[in-house]
Amino acid sequence: MIKVTFTKLEIEYKENCAYDSLKLYDGPSASSKLIKTLCGDLLWLEKKEYTSTGSSMFVVFQSDQYFNDGEFEISWEKVMQADGQYDRRGSV
Repeated sequence: MIKVTFTKLEIEYKENCAYDSLKLYDGPSASSKLIKTLCGDLLWLEKKEYTSTGSSMFVVFQSDQYFNDGEFEISWEKVMQADGQYDRRGSV
């Protein structure tokens, strides 16, 4: 399983994340099951951690052409399914 944790999120907010968004997919591509679509500010998130059910998570950032001042930062951990420990970590 892959667990991502948001440490920064400042993406233009519009209802349904119509302008800019960050999408998390439960698998290796955008055709995998959508876990969550995010936009707005980190303080607005009901959860700051999201976990895939398998060994991959696909992340897509999409922005419109009008507002170019957003940013996000996530850390990730690969959870070893046998004992719940982490064997790899990183950040984006």
